[in-house]
Amino acid sequence: MKEGLAILIALVLLINFVAAQEVCDVDVELLNQEPYPAVQGDLVKLVFQIKGIESTSCSNLKVELLEQYPFTLDPGSEKFYQIKSGTFSKDFSSTFLAPFKVRVDKNALDGENPIEIKYSYGVINPSQQTKSFNIEVQDVRASFEIFVKDYNPSTGEITFNILNTGKEEIEALTIEIPKQEGIEIKGANKNIVGDLDSNEDTSADFKLFTTLSEIKVNLIYSDINNQRREVSTTVAFERDNFKLEDSEGSSLWKWILSVLIIIGLVYWKKKRKHKK
Repeated sequence: MKEGLAILIALVLLINFVAAQEVCDVDVELLNQEPYPAVQGDLVKLVFQIKGIESTSCSNLKVELLEQYPFTLDPGSEKFYQIKSGTFSKDFSSTFLAPFKVRVDKNALDGENPIEIKYSYGVINPSQQTKSFNIEVQDVRASFEIFVKDYNPSTGEITFNILNTGKEEIEALTIEIPKQEGIEIKGANKNIVGDLDSNEDTSADFKLFTTLSEIKVNLIYSDINNQRREVSTTVAFERDNFKLEDSEGSSLWKWILSVLIIIGLVYWKKKRKHKK
């Protein structure tokens, strides 16, 4: 009798042990990347889908994103997710969504950049695995060369020449001269110049008066993802390079001509008086 009871207890323990050793079959997939492609210096939202979490063998399941260049977790993002085994969503599918906000380094290379997810389960001697995913990165930011092409000191009319030195086409480019000390702007301080292809140039006209050697300029545009971006720069300005030499020369000749006319009139009057 005692021997049979011992055998029964041993069977129960064996069954529980086997059940406890059930394999935790977790699978992690990258469900969404927003924006796609990711942009250097900006945030990208990554949503991972974890499958197979319905099994009780996946106890104390932890899903964590591993930071590695060129990606770092945003301070406002979750660092990891702790999932209880047997978790189901509303539609009774055995999945869990784990979103992360990641910052892309401003010097990240174009193309695919790897990132890893680590997931572990179990209480004593937990098992852990890692899985790598490729995040597409593309440089969609524009860069510019800008200089003063022409300036009329008497009217204040100034023309800026702008070249898109970036790799991508940009849309709705707006040139803005922000409010700054030492510069008096007449009329609008913004000029919409439109779309600009890579290595294409355009110009923008304003009316301003200044004695400064630098002018702050903002360039606002839409990238290929239709996201508005802004580049602030300082444009060197040598006012003396735009003196109205022709006007000054013309004024000098007018003055000389006026003097000659006056001398001629005086001479003519004297000669006429002498004749009389």
